Amino acid sequence: MIKHFSFLICAAVLLASCSGDKSGISGNIENAKNETLFFEQLTSTKVNKLDSVKIDKNGDFKMNVKIPGYGFYRVRLSDNNFITLLLDSTSNIELTANALNLQDGYTIKGSPESEKIANLFNGMKKTFATRDSISKLYNMLAQEGKMDSITDASLKAQFLSINTANKEYILNFAKENNTSLLPLLAVEYLNPQEDVVEIAKIVESLNANFPNSEYVKPLVSRVNEMKRLSVGSEAPEIMVSDPDGKQIALSSFRGKVVLIDFWASWCGPCRKENPNVVKVYQKYKDKGFEIFGVSLDKEKGAWLQAIAADKLTWKHGSELAFWNSSFVKTYNITGIPNTVLVDKNGIIIAKDLRGAQLEQKLTEVLK
Repeated sequence: MIKHFSFLICAAVLLASCSGDKSGISGNIENAKNETLFFEQLTSTKVNKLDSVKIDKNGDFKMNVKIPGYGFYRVRLSDNNFITLLLDSTSNIELTANALNLQDGYTIKGSPESEKIANLFNGMKKTFATRDSISKLYNMLAQEGKMDSITDASLKAQFLSINTANKEYILNFAKENNTSLLPLLAVEYLNPQEDVVEIAKIVESLNANFPNSEYVKPLVSRVNEMKRLSVGSEAPEIMVSDPDGKQIALSSFRGKVVLIDFWASWCGPCRKENPNVVKVYQKYKDKGFEIFGVSLDKEKGAWLQAIAADKLTWKHGSELAFWNSSFVKTYNITGIPNTVLVDKNGIIIAKDLRGAQLEQKLTEVLK
């Protein structure tokens, strides 16, 4: 459930060390008889092993390890079973957990900031559980054909309410701990597409408090990149060749609402989504809507065959350069399908819309 945060962990070199007489970690881990517990420092390029210990038959362990300085660390039994810590060189912590899932209900003493991490994760765990149960109920009713409009609207409203409450919880956590590095954790649980403004404020505060922190510097660069491609920004130009070899530019679509659809013939999820895109195109193409299919293909034959087979009758372009295509970097594309909805003036108005979400947005924009 708890992710190994993409924005920051392994996002930087730790801050300079502080001096301290005592540091270490000890405690008890249930169901961990004779297992090895690792204590590691998280850096920009790798995970540094600082120490390890064999847990005894009673689940007890102790490591008198020197903690290099203020920053993020973890104790782990495996790559997917770990606890995140925020420590300094004087931290001397006591941990209790269950080896079956270290993150499930663990307690920690001797590191106030690490205790706050535990509280954050435990708080969000309840939210995730409730949200998952709603999703499962929704999918079950939909698959069994028992979903009516009232239930549909009710479940969607509940899901939205939970997400809104979770966002407020995360933002409050960041605000209450804005003099430490803890807000870096909060950033990971915000939506980089929808919460750019909130993320930027958190990063601005972090940068003011930790101007030399190598944890923060990469995040500042990432936020600047997010702003460049955020809703409300002008969509960067795309210039590619159409199937006949003629140049086609995104700017040539000005005057229409255009969906930039990044896809490829070899992309299974893209091909699966294409019928939905075709349906939306047929419904709105005469109402000021256009699609610009931008492909990451590398073989022209496969590209053209997919266009014909899936009946994609809108305009298409490609560099036939796979992931080396220039627009991949320009639009920070890390996976496909990927969509960007642009208004008549070339301004980004939505991102990553598919299926019903796309149709709902077009209804709103083209009304």
